[in-house]
Amino acid sequence: MIITPVECGVRPLVKKNGRIVGGKGSTFGEWPWQVLVREATWLGLFTKNKCGGVLITQRHVITAAHCQPGFLANLVAVFGEYDISGGGVPSVLQEVQVPVIENNVCQEMFHTAGHAKTILSSFLCAGYANGQRDSCEGDSGGPLMIEREDGHWVLAGTVSHGIKCAAPYLPGVYMRTTYYKPWLQTITGVA
Repeated sequence: MIITPVECGVRPLVKKNGRIVGGKGSTFGEWPWQVLVREATWLGLFTKNKCGGVLITQRHVITAAHCQPGFLANLVAVFGEYDISGGGVPSVLQEVQVPVIENNVCQEMFHTAGHAKTILSSFLCAGYANGQRDSCEGDSGGPLMIEREDGHWVLAGTVSHGIKCAAPYLPGVYMRTTYYKPWLQTITGVA
């Protein structure tokens, strides 16, 4: 698939209001930039689902920094994978809507929950004070997308880490894309 500037951030297989919310299964083609990152070992004979990822150009995928391959392994980006089978995980790509939280509010939430976590400017938080919805283990590297007024979607961040999943006062922590934009531009050559 070749991405042109006009197509970037557009979901061509989904009508404007065709969203499923609240941690439900997504529709095929709804998130065309979503990538499954698999780890391949022993010359590719064994693979396992490792993380999520995001297609950001025709040739570049980003994921979480901690999604590095193990010893004598490599990462494989799988595109268009929507329906998978795996032990203990949903078989269909999941989606959830969560509000972005200001870093100072996020910092206070973690302190309220009893955690002395520092929310750096390279991160952003998303979630609810009562912990209704969240990303969780296995979602690392997956996209946090925001829809612009013109209907295009932009990458606000990628799932980084958190404490527990959907727990009160412990929102998800994401890598802030704008913080790394200069570095991403250097690597990809795309503005």
